[in-house]
Amino acid sequence: MGLDRPTTAIDPVALGGYLVSRAWERHGSWRGADVWQKAGHARLLVPPRIEYPDDDELLWAAIRKLAEAEGRSTRELLLDIAEPAVDIPFFQLHPNSASGTIPLPAALKAIQGIHDALKVSAQTVEAGPKLLYTGHRSKYVDQFLHDVRVGTTRPGSYIFDVRVPVAPAGQLTLDWPMTSELSGRAVITQLYQASKAVHSAATYSVQQLSGLGSFVEVTGEGVSANLCRAMAALGGGAEQCRPFDIGFTWARVEATDLPTATLSFTQPMVRVVARAAALLEKVARSGGAAITGTVETLKRPDSVQIKGLLVTESPSAEAGPDTAEGAAWVSLTPTQFQQAIEALRDNRSLRVRGSFAPDSRRLEILPAPGGFEVL
Repeated sequence: MGLDRPTTAIDPVALGGYLVSRAWERHGSWRGADVWQKAGHARLLVPPRIEYPDDDELLWAAIRKLAEAEGRSTRELLLDIAEPAVDIPFFQLHPNSASGTIPLPAALKAIQGIHDALKVSAQTVEAGPKLLYTGHRSKYVDQFLHDVRVGTTRPGSYIFDVRVPVAPAGQLTLDWPMTSELSGRAVITQLYQASKAVHSAATYSVQQLSGLGSFVEVTGEGVSANLCRAMAALGGGAEQCRPFDIGFTWARVEATDLPTATLSFTQPMVRVVARAAALLEKVARSGGAAITGTVETLKRPDSVQIKGLLVTESPSAEAGPDTAEGAAWVSLTPTQFQQAIEALRDNRSLRVRGSFAPDSRRLEILPAPGGFEVL
């Protein structure tokens, strides 16, 4: 028996469910076995149940063909078939080593980056978006991390598959009770959305040579200093900036509109993400802030979003201020809000000086007394 040959029986029903989730279609039967087809692939014969002595051999032949079609091992495929309630984000690294191997220091940094990306995604689900997460994590975040499993690598340089149950043992997300426990699906959805926002911000920054303001604008989507630092670690940090990919596949028992997507980060993008981590932390710890620009959005009764030049002051006397193109929300008095409406109408700029709101779920400046003016 080959090393990849399954030692336990294959469930034909589970295999059929997997094939449906991967866009295979059933087209009739042949000698009692269902015929499954997908464009560009050989047909598969799958018995609907274990009934005859050679049904196991037929199932094994189908597994072998399917694994070959998907370019992965039969063991990995069998694990996916047996675990239909697991989301799988994967992290593909490109170290300077043979495919399937990775230098130990790079592996340690990558595992820490994966751990921190999952941790901050869980914290975002639990507490909402923040520029910087500090302090101890909750017992619910700890429990979520305890339920996450890391699989073995597969061909394609070095790939970490992370297996995340969509819900804690014994519970279904569709019947999710109102408790403080964290749904794995919610956390991985947050990781996907925030990773996509980081990818878009990094792409824009690299292509437009626009600085780091694009990162400031997406903090409301869960982009934080912690997440950017964790993602940069996947590429070796600011020192090495190696390219990497993040991909997502979703548990087939829980329908989702999210795509089975892969986000590729080039070396310049990793460098920008590492710089964004430092900027967002500085913004979070800053002693003051100012923005000069035009009204982008009005939100009654008292908030405006201003887009323009964002200046972040350092709490340290030795460090100078940072400037970046970006956008920030500002809470105004009724009189100031009316002045902002008139400034928008007259195409005039605003200048606001104050401090960042520490617990806001968006990048928000609280104006200092006399810190609001129409230019």
